[in-house]
Amino acid sequence: MKMAIGIDIGGTKIMAGSILELKEAAQNTDDWRTATLEESLYMASTASAKSIGIDGEYSMIANGYDADFIALIPEPKLTATYLDGVCRFQVENLIGKREYDDFSCHHESIR
Repeated sequence: MKMAIGIDIGGTKIMAGSILELKEAAQNTDDWRTATLEESLYMASTASAKSIGIDGEYSMIANGYDADFIALIPEPKLTATYLDGVCRFQVENLIGKREYDDFSCHHESIR
C-alpha cells in the first residue's frame, strides 16, 4: 500500500485528512515502526506530490524544482525553513542564538 503524509491545504498547518503537523506525522511513523526513515521521507515528499499531481514540479531538491523544505535535527526539532531555496526561518531568529552551527540562513540560495 502506498501512503503519503504532508499534503498542505491552502497554506495552513493542516494536511489533507489530518490535524497533525508534518513533523508529528513523520515522528509517528518512526515511533510506531510503520515505516523506515527512507519511507517516511518518501511519504512526506514524493508520494505527497504525486498524490495531488504535482510531482513533475515538486518533490525533489534538484535544478529546475522549487526548493521548499525544512531542516530537522534528530529529536526531531525544526531548525530552519527554506522557501524557493532561500532560508526564511532559523532557530537563531527566534531565540537570539544558533543552537546548531551547521544550519545558517546566511548562505546563498540553493536554487
